[in-house]
Amino acid sequence: MKSQLVRLTTLAARRSLSTATGATEITEKGLVFDIKPVKFTPTEGKTYFWCSCGESKKQPFCDGTHKRPDIKLRPVKWECTEVKPYFICNCKQTNRAPFCDATHKRAEVLKAFEEQQQKEQKDDKGEKAPETPK
Repeated sequence: MKSQLVRLTTLAARRSLSTATGATEITEKGLVFDIKPVKFTPTEGKTYFWCSCGESKKQPFCDGTHKRPDIKLRPVKWECTEVKPYFICNCKQTNRAPFCDATHKRAEVLKAFEEQQQKEQKDDKGEKAPETPK
């Protein structure tokens, strides 16, 4: 099950708003959904909710999946003030949410994504994945 996948986290869970870019810094990270950002041109004045947990079925945006009791992360609210193409993070490890900052190229993110893909393939085949030591 995807909720049991590797989560990359830091010690504290805090958010600070950067008024210059509209980006939000998130120190607790969700599942690595994909290692490619999504190119997206928003509608001016519209508010979007970026999925930070990595569990949404409507990536890169929130579908409410985070409301499950086992998920602590919440979506990042973003209002478009300038219509232009943006690269929206899909790895959920960015330090400039919801925007891509190329964190998906880091070795630990690539490794986590590869492990998730292998686990999902095993789950699809009905195989039991080895448990991760704590």
